[in-house]
Amino acid sequence: MLFKDSGILTSQGVIARGVRIMPILGDASTPDRLAGVESLLAGLDQKAAPQDARAKQQAAVLAFGRRTSASPPLNVLLEDAAAMIAEVLEVDRIGVGQLAQSDAVLAFRLASLVKQGLLTDIIHHQYSMEPSASMAAYTLQRAAPVTTPNVLEESRFSDPFLRKMKVGGALMLPLVVGGKPFGVLGVFAREVKKFTMEDIQFAETISYLLISSLARIQAEEQLQQQQTLARSVLELIDAFVVTLDPEGRILQINASLQKLTGFRPEQVEGRFFWDVFAAPHQVELIRTLVRKAHHTRGPMELETYLVDKEGQKRRVCWTLKPLAEGNPQQIVLCGVDQTEIVQLKEELRKVYHRSQQTSQVVQEICTLLKTNPAAVSPELLATLQEVATPMTPPRYPFHPLRSPVPEENRQFVRRIYQYRQQVAPYSQGGFPRPEEFLPVECKDISAGGIGFFMEKEPPFRQVVVALGEGAATSYFLAEIVRIRPVDRQGQKIYQIGCKFMGRITPPPGFKLPVSPKQKQ
Repeated sequence: MLFKDSGILTSQGVIARGVRIMPILGDASTPDRLAGVESLLAGLDQKAAPQDARAKQQAAVLAFGRRTSASPPLNVLLEDAAAMIAEVLEVDRIGVGQLAQSDAVLAFRLASLVKQGLLTDIIHHQYSMEPSASMAAYTLQRAAPVTTPNVLEESRFSDPFLRKMKVGGALMLPLVVGGKPFGVLGVFAREVKKFTMEDIQFAETISYLLISSLARIQAEEQLQQQQTLARSVLELIDAFVVTLDPEGRILQINASLQKLTGFRPEQVEGRFFWDVFAAPHQVELIRTLVRKAHHTRGPMELETYLVDKEGQKRRVCWTLKPLAEGNPQQIVLCGVDQTEIVQLKEELRKVYHRSQQTSQVVQEICTLLKTNPAAVSPELLATLQEVATPMTPPRYPFHPLRSPVPEENRQFVRRIYQYRQQVAPYSQGGFPRPEEFLPVECKDISAGGIGFFMEKEPPFRQVVVALGEGAATSYFLAEIVRIRPVDRQGQKIYQIGCKFMGRITPPPGFKLPVSPKQKQ
């Protein structure tokens, strides 16, 4: 199907009666620069003072080079390149083709060229990518310039569209950007015309300048997309992200850190990280680790206090890593707030200590009352003896969870807890053996429970969770309240949600075989 525009030409590159007319060098450049470019084009069109062909081509290359530096829209740049070639080779038709995203169709437009690089009579057409069916597809297959003195007599390809348009001599150039076909440029005569080797080499030169500009445009678009994606991710995640320059000065902080500390980006950018966020007694430690990061390939971990705008402190676990090799080398810090986890451990330790003291006192009371049973009723004595007995969790037999998965009901604020810890099934009131503990990847934690991932659906309802490492490991009894299958990189695993039931003490001499606490 063909679509044809026609109308009145103007000298200002405007739309007149449906005609898309565009001067080759009409852009937002300064008047002085435009005047220089227009003088070059005027030199190309001078009839009274003919130029040497090579000088004319060089002037055209210079003019197009200046045009590409102005960064016009992509479709305008393509048409300008074709129009420049057509003016120098003294033909009055141009063609521009671009591959569709599917790479199965080439969208082509043919236009007539009039004075000062204006285009009119634009006709649109779609080509298949069959090389024998069109000059454009044949040119892309060869990946080299293709020329013919007369399209009507051409045997390498048929191209009914160009024949219908009564094209005589034709020169078409492939555009390959980044190793991938992008499109074609073409210039056409209405009569039989043979293009010389100098003509072809000049047209190739313009096409190479165009390809370089297309590659730059694509690279800039990809960079902008990546930067937009990176900014979006930084704004969405709960972790704190800080980018530093090689000396440790802050380049960027994400929204989570801004919200927690109360600092705006302009208040901290350009300042040393340790001068803004570090506690005074940790300044030298952080400064040393940042400088050491340049000589370390892998990530480094540290746990420090984070000081907010009001002077309040938070416990944060940081992962520090150089972004890339070379100079200048930026450093990224990713931090997770550990304050609530530390407070939870401390509260659990206090509760456990108080419960032990309470049990001991009640046991002493029970011992005294046994010597004089008449002093207290049997019911009260039985109650005291029950309180003095260490808590024994309810016993559940091993069996799979077959009931529907309940909806998640979080009563406590959960924080990201991307560590490897260990869990073991709990049954019959006995503490699990060391070899029964399995490493799991944790998801989050709160004062009321913990979430982690397992490769298989657990066939038990209660677990013992080991948090920490070495002698500082704490053990908690937890009930599985939620099991949800999830997909991770094409593999089906299970997300387990547990509710803490209380702290549990391992038998004397118990020791886990390995220390599992590793940051993900």
